[in-house]
Amino acid sequence: MRDDEAHLVVDYFHSRSPEDLATMGVDPVKIPEAAAWNARLREDFAQPVGERRWHFVVWEIDGNTVGHSNIGDLVRGQHGTMHLHLWRTEMRAQGHGTALVLASVARYFEVLDIDRIYCQPNAFNVAPNRVLFRAGFEYLETVETVPGFLNYRQPVTRWRVTRGMAENTPPTLGKKQ
Repeated sequence: MRDDEAHLVVDYFHSRSPEDLATMGVDPVKIPEAAAWNARLREDFAQPVGERRWHFVVWEIDGNTVGHSNIGDLVRGQHGTMHLHLWRTEMRAQGHGTALVLASVARYFEVLDIDRIYCQPNAFNVAPNRVLFRAGFEYLETVETVPGFLNYRQPVTRWRVTRGMAENTPPTLGKKQ
C-alpha cells in the first residue's frame, strides 16, 4: 500500500455501521480520528519496510479496490499478526477471500523477515475463520483476548501459517476451495 492510499483503510473503518464493527469485534470508541490516523499511517509508511510498525496490502479484483490486509505486532525474524477485511459485501462468499489472503501472506513472507503469521478473528465471525481454514492456516485455539488496538476483549480463533505451509498453497482467485 502506498502512503496516498492510507485513507482507504481509515475511510473503511469510519464508514462501517455499529453492527459491522460489532461483527469484527471493533470498539467504535477506539477508532482514531481520521486525520490523526491518516497521519500516523503515512508516517509509518515513510519508514523503510524493515522498520515499519505495520505492512498493508490493498486488495484489487478487476481493477477495483475491494479490501485490505495488514500485518502488525511484528517480531523480526519470527512472526506477525495479520488482519483481513473484504470491504465490498457483494464480493464475499465467492472464494475471493481465500486467494486474497494467500496473496497477502506470500507478500508478507517475501518482504518481511518472519517465518510465521498469526491471525485472530472474532470467534463468532464465520467468514474470516472459513477463509483462513480454506487458505491452509492451522487452527491453534480459541481464547478470549484483545486481538488488536481497535478491539475490545472477545473470544478469538487463533490461526497460524508458516512460510513452508504458504509456499505449498498457491492462490486461486475467485474459486472456492
